[in-house]
Amino acid sequence: YQVRYQQHTRLLPNLLLDIDLQDISDPEYFNDFSNGLRSTTQTHLFRNAILRYDLSNWHMRALLQDIKTIDRSIAISNRPYERLPQLTLNGDTKITDSGLLFTLDSEFVDFTHEDSTKTTGSRLTLRPGLQLPLSGTAWFFKPAIKFSHTQYDIGTRGNTTIPGTSQTIDNRNLPMTSIDAGLFFERYFENGYQQTLEPRLYYLNVPFVEQGDIPIFDTSTPEFSVAQLFRDNRFIGGDRIGDTNQLTVALTSRILNPDTGIEFLRASIGQIFFFEDRRVSLATTASNTIDNTRQSDIIAELDTRWGHWQSNFDVQWDTTNDKLSKQNYFLHYKSDDKHLFNLGYRKRLKNNTLDLEQTDTSFVYAINNRYSTFFRWNYSLKDKKDINTIAGFSYDSCCWSIQLLAQRRLLNSTSSATSDDYDNSILVQFVFKGLGSISGSGARDTLEQSIYRYSDTLQ
Repeated sequence: YQVRYQQHTRLLPNLLLDIDLQDISDPEYFNDFSNGLRSTTQTHLFRNAILRYDLSNWHMRALLQDIKTIDRSIAISNRPYERLPQLTLNGDTKITDSGLLFTLDSEFVDFTHEDSTKTTGSRLTLRPGLQLPLSGTAWFFKPAIKFSHTQYDIGTRGNTTIPGTSQTIDNRNLPMTSIDAGLFFERYFENGYQQTLEPRLYYLNVPFVEQGDIPIFDTSTPEFSVAQLFRDNRFIGGDRIGDTNQLTVALTSRILNPDTGIEFLRASIGQIFFFEDRRVSLATTASNTIDNTRQSDIIAELDTRWGHWQSNFDVQWDTTNDKLSKQNYFLHYKSDDKHLFNLGYRKRLKNNTLDLEQTDTSFVYAINNRYSTFFRWNYSLKDKKDINTIAGFSYDSCCWSIQLLAQRRLLNSTSSATSDDYDNSILVQFVFKGLGSISGSGARDTLEQSIYRYSDTLQ
């Protein structure tokens, strides 16, 4: 069985409470009763209670997060930390008549873990800063400085055989200096469409501070993207602040529809140039590892939208090995809820070897006002096997409707088809309009999770 309670309450005009609690009877529940890849590959249940208070420029949040590990094959030491609690205060305010903007990012979080021998404890982060945002009709220039202060109170709880310990870590204090600048150029075509050309430079300087004695609670390295070009930390999470002296060079061009103002095309390309070696890593001991590369990969994205068509392409060029290390191509068509088509291709190299190569095809097509067909095929070219295949149809009348789906999916795999075990299922859903559904919502949920922009109309 599965039990889930969700609540979204506005306690005051600016005060919101969100609660999401869930539990399942046994680790095999999702494999036995769920038919979406997202659920069947789920390894943890996150139970959250979030209290938010929002003003115009200031945002406060209190989070209580409990995590239940479904996949018991995951070693206790490798399971995620819980936040009990996490408190954040973020915002900015103008300093009167000075043109300066005061910013603050702050967080207090207490990390707990079911493994009593793991390091646990609290982390306090205070990051005040000053910005001087200057801009004109065709330019912007924004120098900024932040001071990041982090302190820890950590140790181990211990157990009957291993005593608890306490650990002393020096406070981490770092200045972070950046300059963000750009220009805007535009021209108009004869048909009225507007094209922009937007060069942008982003300089970032963060000095080195040894952080190998700081444990890793919630920190990782994100996937490289255009957004990553302009972040002030190459890590996600509060346990590491990357040292760097770098300059990002990027260029964006957009074509805008004159009637709607909507972007018809957006293309971006960028690269980071490093002036010094980087020494901070995710290692939890003092490390001699040094990243001495002088330039990042080149990242490029192209997004288009034309009528019912939409496409998204992004590629990453490995400047060390002179080859594409990541490719994502996606084409989408949707004229209405009963006629849509998706075609996708993904390829990724890891350490210069093929890590993932997949195709993903899906469509919804209404034969007439009564009958519609559904299809999705996700295939691994690297492993030469199906990952997820769905085929089915629906019948829709004035008073009732039925959906019938057949699904064959690879168990416990979304990115690398390493298993040969498949789950085969047939889903049937009846809907009496105005009354609701019998036989559950499995067919609808499967289609909405598996086919991009599919929206169920059989209500």
